Amino acid sequence: MATEQLLLLLGKGPADVATVQTGGYRQATYFRSEYPGENVQTPFVGEALASLYPDRFDTIHILGTPDAMWDVLLQHYDGTLEDEQLIEQLLALEDQQPTALPSPLRDRIQHAVGVAFDTRIETHLIPIGTSPAAYWDILERLTALNITGGAVSIDITHSLRSHPLFLLLALVYLRSLHSSLELGSVFYGALALTNKYFDGKTPIFDLRPMVKLLDWTEAATAFERYGDAAPIARLIQSGDAFEDLAKRATFVSQVLQLNTLSRVQTNTHKLIGLLDAVEDEASPLLAMIRPKLRALPQALQGVPRWQAMLTVARQHWTSYRAGSAVLALWEAIIDRLALAYDLLDADPTKTYRALRPIACGQGTTRWFQQQGLGRFPKRAEQLREYRNGIAHPREQDYEPPEVYDHFPGLLSYFEEHLGSVVLDRLPDDKPVSL
Repeated sequence: MATEQLLLLLGKGPADVATVQTGGYRQATYFRSEYPGENVQTPFVGEALASLYPDRFDTIHILGTPDAMWDVLLQHYDGTLEDEQLIEQLLALEDQQPTALPSPLRDRIQHAVGVAFDTRIETHLIPIGTSPAAYWDILERLTALNITGGAVSIDITHSLRSHPLFLLLALVYLRSLHSSLELGSVFYGALALTNKYFDGKTPIFDLRPMVKLLDWTEAATAFERYGDAAPIARLIQSGDAFEDLAKRATFVSQVLQLNTLSRVQTNTHKLIGLLDAVEDEASPLLAMIRPKLRALPQALQGVPRWQAMLTVARQHWTSYRAGSAVLALWEAIIDRLALAYDLLDADPTKTYRALRPIACGQGTTRWFQQQGLGRFPKRAEQLREYRNGIAHPREQDYEPPEVYDHFPGLLSYFEEHLGSVVLDRLPDDKPVSL
């Protein structure tokens, strides 16, 4: 059972009704590029799509401007165009620029074309597009179709050059609003190639594989900006190498999202290896976005763990995940002191209990002042309060805006000073025991 809708643009036909009545309008012999043996001769690419893709579309929406070839539709699918009232309505369209077809004309077209195509037909008038406001009007009319789920394909063969581009962008926009809406095919009847390359026949190309680049770009951005690998995992093809890559990307995403920071470097290193192992020919789209996917994992390699945590904190903050950013920055501070005290491999709980008071100035305030890091303990304590409030909301004694006001300064301060070599002298003056 079909669960897909097709939006197609109706081109402009002959300039006068007399030419339409005599059948003097351009026809083409369409065929699917992957099945050259089957073809359909018609002036209307929609008929070719309905015939060459039988039982695929449960609704076909025909979008056309007032001067589009509505008359050709009637002549071609409803017999000789002789009804004077319908002719007058057709002639009035271009002059009056209505927002919808008159109901008698609409019903006649939808019935006749629906019978020929063996599917439901809906007709929609759209503006010619002589101003930016007209394109907002088109978007509103597309939104009014209330297509919120299932697959939607489009045909961009006819109409003004700006209309197909806008239609595609509008569908991408609508898909971002409705998670259950999928882009099916992007059909293009290559009329310009008919005589020179295909012996008088017109191929219908499906440009959907090219449009998939939008999906891959969005997925790469989601991973780079938000650490979310779910879109990438959905796009990666099946196969052992790709399956391993999808699993590793998903796990890295989970590590980042849940702030399992002790495992982030190891897993991002493995992710880089799997990305680099994929041959460009095996997945050209993956190859195109590989640099974007590698950006964050690569930034975490070859640096001390505390510095990797600092990078993750900045990434979280840039992605507007303040809670995760606070937690990551606090871990970076503890890791930096653990490195100075050679406690990275010690019991994490005991290490934290020993280093927390040192970071927050309990017995070390004077030392930090003497080393030119006088603001370090106070800022660490402020960060710890935010961290505890996030981990234990019932103990939170600050308002959320305070974090957004003060955290950027805290992050910048520790980005500048956590790498200071003077911190390596802390164990000499302030020893600890676990």
